[in-house]
Amino acid sequence: STICYAFLQAAGLVNDHLVSCPGHRG
Repeated sequence: STICYAFLQAAGLVNDHLVSCPGHRG
């Protein structure tokens, strides 16, 4: 999930795509 979060953060979409990473949300 870290990779997913890092990728989204780099894209600046982490705020809108947190749902894409249920692992990050825990």
